[in-house]
Formats: sequence, structure tokens, C-alpha cells
Amino acid sequence: MANKPGTPPPPQKLEGQREKTSKQIAREATRKRRQQEQRRNLLLIIVGVAIVGVLAVVLISNASRNSGGIARSGKGATLGPADAPVVLKDFSDFYCSHCRDFALDRAPELVKDYVDKGLLRIEFKHFPLRDSSYGAHIAAECAAGQDKFWEYHDVLFKNQQGSELSAAKLKQYAVDLGLDTAAFDTCFDGKQGKAQVDADAREGVAKQINSTPTMFINDERVLGAVPVAQFKEVINRKLQEKGITPPG
Repeated sequence: MANKPGTPPPPQKLEGQREKTSKQIAREATRKRRQQEQRRNLLLIIVGVAIVGVLAVVLISNASRNSGGIARSGKGATLGPADAPVVLKDFSDFYCSHCRDFALDRAPELVKDYVDKGLLRIEFKHFPLRDSSYGAHIAAECAAGQDKFWEYHDVLFKNQQGSELSAAKLKQYAVDLGLDTAAFDTCFDGKQGKAQVDADAREGVAKQINSTPTMFINDERVLGAVPVAQFKEVINRKLQEKGITPPG
């Protein structure tokens, strides 16, 4: 029976309406809460991805700066194929700041543009101008005996100040690089690398070298850590002389 006009609905109907309204409010609150959680989770994901991206850039940047920007490999003190058309001989002293500039700043680009493409071989030549660096050159030859010359070479150039090339430090670098320390220490203490160091030095004297770094690119002398563009100009010219088109 229908309610008369002006007559309030029965209590059961009012209770049903209130229950229905409460459920709608609860559902709406739940929906809004889920939307907020989804937005919060999305924001956390975005922030997390951004943080990971920033950390990756920093780590890559630091790795590039600390390693000279290249992954070095090669037998002994030679980097690049044996049959490369152009050979760069680098007469260097581990205490020489300009040698460091070439090794860590210029060489990486030459490796990327020429060595990795089989067009260039870099040969490190020991030319210690002072007694204080002689031990470092012998130590580098001991590292070369374990196929870790270039890694050790980079560590020496990054730690060339003051007492950083002391005998204790030279042995510690071998530990840091994961070398066979017993074999390294035996080699170093017995000066087993001395013959190669002296042979390179005699070659430099024969070429009338009196400063470092001095480079020879297919026997053309280049003095000092000149801009990388100058190295490239000489290398490209040597490639063209052999009928090889330089990399673009």
C-alpha cells in the first residue's frame, strides 16, 4: 500500500536507504583510496627509475674518468694488432705529468678510433728520466708478465705523486689489481723487468730522446702530449700513405 502524500516512509525503508548510502560512500572512499595508492606507487616507480638513471650516469662517468675511458687489453706493453698499418711508439716516464695526460686523456680516443678498428698499434716504451721512477717501470714489466700491463700502467699514472710510487705502494697496486702477488713480488724484488726497461731506454737514447713523452708514429717524431687532433692528423696521413682510407 502506497504512502499517503506527506507521510514519512516506514522505518524499514529509511534504514535500507541509509544502508545503501553508506555502502556507496564506502565504495567511493575505497575507490579514491586505491586511486591515491596507484598514483603514489606510480610516483615511487618514476622516482626510483630517475634515481637509478642518475646513479648509472655517475658510475659510468666515474668509471670512464678513472680508467681513462677504455677497456685496456693486450699482451705485454703492446696494444693493438701485430699487423696494424700504423705503429705509435710512446717513450714515457711514469713520473711525467705530460705522459699521464697522453695516457689517460689522449690515448683512449686513439684506441677507440684506430686501435679497436685494427688500424693502429700502440707500443709503450720505458724511458725513466729519474731514478725515482725506475722501480715503477720494473714493476710495470712484472705486471706485463701476468698480462696486466695496461691496467697497472693506468694505476701508476693516476698515482704518480710523492711516495705513491714507493716499493710498498707498487706492491699494493699488484694486490689491488688481483695479480699473483707472490710471483709479482719475486719479479719485482729480483728486478726481473730490468732488462726490458734498459733495452727500451737504450732505444730511446739511440733516437736522441731527451724529454717525455716522445712519440714515433711510423718513425715520424711527435713531441709532447699534443692535442689529439694532431695525433689523428699524423695517423690519418700515415694510413693514406698506405692506401688506406682513414675512419670518418
